[in-house]
Amino acid sequence: MANIGERLQLPEVILKQNCLRTLILRDAPKIRMINDVLVRLEHLRVLDLSDSCIEGLPDSIGKLLHLRYLELDRTSIRRIPESIGRLANLQTLSIAECKCLDQLPKTITMLRSLRCLRLKRTPLTHLPKGISKLKNLITLGGLIIGCSEYATGPDEGCQLEELRSLSKLRYVRIHNLERAVKGGGEVLANMLLLKRLFLSWSNQAPVWQEQMQRAEETCNSLCPPPSVRELNIKEFPYQRFPIWFRSPSVDACFPNLSYLILDHFPSCAELPPLGQLPKLKFLSIREADAVVAIGPEILGHIPPGAAAFPKLEVMQFVDMRNWEQWSSCMTEEDGDGERLRLLPNLHKCYLIDCPKLRAVPGGLRRATRLKLLKIRSNHSLTEIVNLAFLDELHVSSNQRLQRISYLPSLRYLAISDCPQMVCVCVENLDSLQHLVLECSPTTEHLPRWLPLLIELHRREGASFEKFELRCSLPLLESCRRNEANWDVVQPIPQVRIRTKDVSRFI
Repeated sequence: MANIGERLQLPEVILKQNCLRTLILRDAPKIRMINDVLVRLEHLRVLDLSDSCIEGLPDSIGKLLHLRYLELDRTSIRRIPESIGRLANLQTLSIAECKCLDQLPKTITMLRSLRCLRLKRTPLTHLPKGISKLKNLITLGGLIIGCSEYATGPDEGCQLEELRSLSKLRYVRIHNLERAVKGGGEVLANMLLLKRLFLSWSNQAPVWQEQMQRAEETCNSLCPPPSVRELNIKEFPYQRFPIWFRSPSVDACFPNLSYLILDHFPSCAELPPLGQLPKLKFLSIREADAVVAIGPEILGHIPPGAAAFPKLEVMQFVDMRNWEQWSSCMTEEDGDGERLRLLPNLHKCYLIDCPKLRAVPGGLRRATRLKLLKIRSNHSLTEIVNLAFLDELHVSSNQRLQRISYLPSLRYLAISDCPQMVCVCVENLDSLQHLVLECSPTTEHLPRWLPLLIELHRREGASFEKFELRCSLPLLESCRRNEANWDVVQPIPQVRIRTKDVSRFI
């Protein structure tokens, strides 16, 4: 159903047949009332009201005894009735991104057939105690530990201990871990089917020494099972990562981990030995304000002849405000005189908003499969050089960049919002085929290095195929036939030039 008014209305012929199994609303943002319809849909199995404006479900929802799937994502719902506990066959309940919903009824613990409970980005103050009764859960997208100070009523909320009986879980998001009580941390170890794990703390982590010590002890016992493939740790408040994550045997603890996000850990100055993880393919590190230098500690113990980050394909460093260097010792020989193999399968690297980073990590020079490097807002970076295998480079918002050179395999180069771009030295790009430049509105001339680069490619018979430029109107006009820069752009087979506001182009 789509584009209907505030009250949900179905054709009478459908209601009379009394056999409707699936009702999905699409493009119905005005709908607010569904009361009259639900009482006549007793055989309904799927009900999707996502992206509508409903503010509540009627008590009659409890009469849909055959209902298996209920989705309320991104609605304005404020209340879910106690009668939902009668839905004995409900398998999926999705209440994600419901900004007005702050609590669930206690009867939700009666949904014994429930396999999937999604609560992502819904501001619940707590979950009712008794989630442990939902023994068929496979996906638990939002286990809130304890109870918020804003909660009303006597319910103390859930604790980690409730997870002990949920042995079928494959995906779980755990929030507000700072409210966990001591003794429940070991519950994850026996969840042998768990594949995806999200651990988060709030920005109101304990500040008293006794609270901090208790919380850290709980965290140290919260060791995930070896089955975990995806791990996301967010808002980690302590000065050291958990023992199980900085252990010399971290590779044995996480033999299957392939996807890792460490997001916002302002107090940890040293990273775990991630280089030992044998199957890690994706790594994202964000907002690590205490990290100034990354050195050999990130590698851990690598046996002679082995590789650090052997399977890593994508690596991201984002919002690293104080990070200055990736220590050169990471490119030296190991203790037995053998040269370490670093990042042998890395394909993509992102260095975003690292304003104090002085140089591109030296380990990237040995990444023989590196295809893409994106660098943005790294204002201390002055040069990008000696990346022999790099295929594609994007550089933007770098105030001090002065040199791009010795990238013999580079085929695609994009530069934007770099104030010194006109004077920067760009050379020794023997394989370049596609160049994209975005100039500031005040730039009146093409970069000095561009004519030299084009001429060098022409003399050597190299294939410089395409040039794209986004610039001011005067600079665009200078590239027209018989104008000042016509001789520069004329030899290039494909040229596209447009103004910043895209009002003019050639």
